[in-house]
Amino acid sequence: MDRKKFSAIAHRSHAFSNPISESKINMFMNHTKLNPNDKAIDIGAGTSELLIRYMEKYNISATAIELYEGSIESARNRANGRISLERIQFVNEDAKQVIDQYSTSAFRLGICIGSTHADDSSRKCKAG
Repeated sequence: MDRKKFSAIAHRSHAFSNPISESKINMFMNHTKLNPNDKAIDIGAGTSELLIRYMEKYNISATAIELYEGSIESARNRANGRISLERIQFVNEDAKQVIDQYSTSAFRLGICIGSTHADDSSRKCKAG
């Protein structure tokens, strides 16, 4: 079975495609201070629920990088009607191939939860 498809199936009933509970995610979000001009990037974004919630809460812009096309499609469906689709960029690519195209200083928040396999994100995804 395709690993990306298997992951999507395994996470289909989860709000987030990562191993952290929703209550802990909410606690983390409440301790994050962002302004409307800030930008966030999520590497291995899954269905982008975390980015969408950050965008709803702080009115920020975001970039979601996700390899699995089915997750990007789900992300667009989730985002539609909740946030301005003009404020989020969906990148349906392998993070290893595209991450160097992004200046980490352009992002106030960098997210890579449960997707460290997407790239050496601990090194590359450090928001300024």
